[in-house]
Amino acid sequence: MNYILIIILTIIILILIILYTGLKIKIKYKITEYNIKIKIQAKISKITIYKTTIPKKPQKQEKQEEKQEKTEKENNQKIKKLIPLLKKSKNEIITIIKIFKKSTKIQKFKNYIKIGLDDYVKTVEIIGYLRIINTILNIPNKNTIIAEADFKNETINIDGEIKFKINLLNFIIKTLSNKKTRKFIKKAIGEYKK
Repeated sequence: MNYILIIILTIIILILIILYTGLKIKIKYKITEYNIKIKIQAKISKITIYKTTIPKKPQKQEKQEEKQEKTEKENNQKIKKLIPLLKKSKNEIITIIKIFKKSTKIQKFKNYIKIGLDDYVKTVEIIGYLRIINTILNIPNKNTIIAEADFKNETINIDGEIKFKINLLNFIIKTLSNKKTRKFIKKAIGEYKK
């Protein structure tokens, strides 16, 4: 009996340590006027728990595509059921967003932006704003926006990377300790399961 209790306590302590160390999310993106490529990776400690690329590589088999379409339709219908609840629960959603913001730490924010518009003045104005934002964000020196003007071509190219860490333990405790957000989450799960 004591061994089972020790094993359960060890598992609980390990789960708490994993939640406290947090979830690390890395998003790499490349956006041009014709193409968007996004890579998302989520890790707990050094273990990758989720990885995806958008757009996904095309699948060869039609059956898999049909299954994917069916599951997407089912998920869309379930999400549509949540819309009335979301409209009623604006305050709860704002509270959850604030808790999320306090539980999140940006580790890296780097962007290279090349902009060329048909109007030189607008191009220079946008580059100026981006450089001002870069000056504000560049306090920890890991956050940079490099903006470059292209006066020859009309173009928008963005190449960037964002890394942030979420303290899941803090987020879960603060979200569930708030009575209104707890009720909202229960209702949302109930509506989604219907």
